[in-house]
Amino acid sequence: MKLIPRLNIRQSNELSTALFDAIHNAILTGHDEPSRVANLAQNIPKYLKNINSISSYSLSVGSVCSIPGSVFIHQTPKVTYKDISINKKTRKPKSIEIGDLLLLVTIKDRQGNASRKAMLLQAKMFDSIPVVETGNDDQHTLYQNWPIFKYIHGNLKNQHRYIYGFDIYSAAKYLLLNEDRAHYGCLRPYWFRYHLRQKCALSAEPSKPLSNYHCFAHELYDFILDNAGKPYELMQPMKYAEKSKAHTEKIKQWFTDKSPSGRDVPKDGWDLTINDLLHLTAKKTTRLMREAPGSDGSGFRGVNIDSLQLSNSSSLVQLMEMHSDNNDNDEPPEESFIDGDEPVRGLNVVEFVFTSTEERPNSE
Repeated sequence: MKLIPRLNIRQSNELSTALFDAIHNAILTGHDEPSRVANLAQNIPKYLKNINSISSYSLSVGSVCSIPGSVFIHQTPKVTYKDISINKKTRKPKSIEIGDLLLLVTIKDRQGNASRKAMLLQAKMFDSIPVVETGNDDQHTLYQNWPIFKYIHGNLKNQHRYIYGFDIYSAAKYLLLNEDRAHYGCLRPYWFRYHLRQKCALSAEPSKPLSNYHCFAHELYDFILDNAGKPYELMQPMKYAEKSKAHTEKIKQWFTDKSPSGRDVPKDGWDLTINDLLHLTAKKTTRLMREAPGSDGSGFRGVNIDSLQLSNSSSLVQLMEMHSDNNDNDEPPEESFIDGDEPVRGLNVVEFVFTSTEERPNSE
């Protein structure tokens, strides 16, 4: 499917300015790293609400946000892998969350065909570039090398994943935030991709040290226009369960000292990982909606849900509808997350949905 057509100057300025303001406000109004990421996920739909169309496509934006310090925190699934460091208190292998911010873009053409891309981001406050230390070597190793990993709780417990591909660095990155620079404001359109050392938000590839820094507003701009991130397949629940089981069984066959290689390497690790996060988010979101009588779907139990404003082409909305009658509770007891490895954070999901407004060709 072709990319979104090039924007005119007015549309480009509107989009880039809205992104700048959303990022800038999120950093200034947050008090720590998790709250700033949550603010960012809440701000993006709010600041882009007046941009209803781009070129010949209508645009809708929605999010499911984690609100730190609330009664309920929408946890990112925790994972572990071989050779991860040992928790000194429990003397067991540590576990880490797989990411802080999941970005999705869905483009539906006039024939009804949909293309989907995703980007997974791990957030970190930074002082200056280059960033040599990320503060969590286990998390950094996961993003740098993507060893075989497995989930440690809930319905995903003991499910293995192996993400393979040369383009993974374009889809799984670090999001770097700087509070001090946010106080000086943002450079406006035309120049927003330059002057990296003055930016309050950057993206970076997870090499050691981090590399290929980009203005995050520019990265997000490109992602929205389907020119960044990595494609993924949205799976129906039955297909997802079957492929997840087959993938795990294959991984277990060669869960050895070396990573798998050759023709037997499964190519669906990225697809499954994104579906893991989406299915879990959809299940928890629909359950929270059922458990909040009279709620308008906004802010209850610490989860801010704007995704209901999205069109039916949305990956998240489709899965929420599929799981709406599912009463399974895959949420483990609260204490299972308090393992001393790292503070409990949360997954934030933002989706951009483009739907072609061109009339379908006459079939006659």
